Amino acid sequence: MSAIVNTQIIIPACKKDAFFTDDLMMKISQLSLIEHVIDLAIATTNQAKVMVFTDSHEISSLVKKSGCRLVFDQAMSFKQDSLSCIDRHIIRFDDDLLVILSPYLNNISPEDIAELSEKFWRSGVEFGFSARRQAVMVEPHKTTDLIALLNPEPAAAIQQIDGFIFHRSAAPLPQYSIPLIVPAKARSVCSIDEFWVAERQSQARNIIFRIIGNADVGMGHIHRCISIAKMLLGHNIQFICREEDKLALETVAEYHFPVVSLTSANERTHILEQSPDLIINDTLTTSLDDINMLKASGAKVITLEDNGAGIEHADLVINEIYTSPQSPQGHVYSGHEYALLRDEFFNREDRDDLFQSDQKHCLISFGGSDPSNYTELVVSLFDETFSALDYKVTIILGQGYAHKDALYKTLASARARKNISVIEATDQMANLMADADLAFCGNGRMVFELAQMRLPAIIMPQHEREMKHDFSQDNPGFCYLGIIDTDDAVKTLKAKGDMLLMSDEQRQAMAAALGMFDFIKSKHKIYCLITALLDQSDDPQ
Repeated sequence: MSAIVNTQIIIPACKKDAFFTDDLMMKISQLSLIEHVIDLAIATTNQAKVMVFTDSHEISSLVKKSGCRLVFDQAMSFKQDSLSCIDRHIIRFDDDLLVILSPYLNNISPEDIAELSEKFWRSGVEFGFSARRQAVMVEPHKTTDLIALLNPEPAAAIQQIDGFIFHRSAAPLPQYSIPLIVPAKARSVCSIDEFWVAERQSQARNIIFRIIGNADVGMGHIHRCISIAKMLLGHNIQFICREEDKLALETVAEYHFPVVSLTSANERTHILEQSPDLIINDTLTTSLDDINMLKASGAKVITLEDNGAGIEHADLVINEIYTSPQSPQGHVYSGHEYALLRDEFFNREDRDDLFQSDQKHCLISFGGSDPSNYTELVVSLFDETFSALDYKVTIILGQGYAHKDALYKTLASARARKNISVIEATDQMANLMADADLAFCGNGRMVFELAQMRLPAIIMPQHEREMKHDFSQDNPGFCYLGIIDTDDAVKTLKAKGDMLLMSDEQRQAMAAALGMFDFIKSKHKIYCLITALLDQSDDPQ
């Protein structure tokens, strides 16, 4: 329970003290700056304990409408006559907290003010003032009166943000003051540029990305959502994942987006507490219960790469990996036109010099974990061919690859070992693809990256779910083989692989077929779909 008995708030709103003409009447999200601050003061205490000092008839009308107390004088200047104004109109009692609240303070909540008030009151000092963390703070005994706080001299080194001053008449520690650190989001709005920033802040929405990322499902979901988050900078973004998805947690943290790991038991409570406007769900197949749990927060829900029952209740479904829509409701967008690639794949140069280098280059990459250990199978199966054709071979291992001992044993005895290099995770995949002539890979999202880079590939899905990804099937730029789980499938892989490794003409024809794809437009399509849904979240239900 708060120890503060009574809080009185003063808002000095004199036009003579303005930074520029009518600045307090400038609107941020449909309310003038002074209205925002009056609402903040009322929410912090109540109308009867809020007093606005002004020399403006226009501001006076707003104050009367709000029910707050008004001190009006056309000759008033709070900067020049602050102490006498306070003394004439405020009766201060020993148990009072007096707050002088700047009319230029923006993006701070009543809860923030209450928390700082409690900290000030518990300190026992006479004065408190707002400051940023990076400010050079004065020593407590250096700031000893209200005049110094209201009109600080540059030499005093008081780094205020024109936010607030707290005063306690009968303080246990008179003549002492403390700086009170405001939240990073709070800022003073004193120029046209700062109004523009404040307006953008007011339009920011709360967006939650719900993701998975582990050895079994790989990194694709994580990087896709990070790419979307980058498009939505300026909104309040948070990632959530399950406690077991440490790979997702660590990767998102590297990009400095807020991320939390949750148990299934506390996930619902956390989401409700965030009051999200939008939830982007990238956790594979969803159920009706999954989507209903997310929508219970009041948010719009987007689900990605999802063919579960939950898509019927989602507001938007983007299924880049599937060609055919899974719902008749018109909110499902499917196919490669909605594939989202990392920026690195759009910064490559045209590959008109394909296959012109003296030494050919083969890329082997089967995603995050490669549960079927296709990597070792390809090395074993084509070692003789790699050696005979003098191929350079680059193997990319995912973070979840669990067969390293067996692979390195195979490599130690390989004929082509002098030309084989192994990279354990990389952020240079686009450059590696740009330098390659052929790839062996799985049937995940990498197929879109291969198409963008015009790199022909032999596609080997790992499991039944990947077999449903149909972009690479019947695509002349790829040789789609299906799951390699029988002797006949291995023989087919060997025959197809040898043919493509040896035939420049065939690889060139496949690369030319991939030239029809360019996913740079997909990014804009996805951005438009998401922002349109965000705009809907502003409409009354």
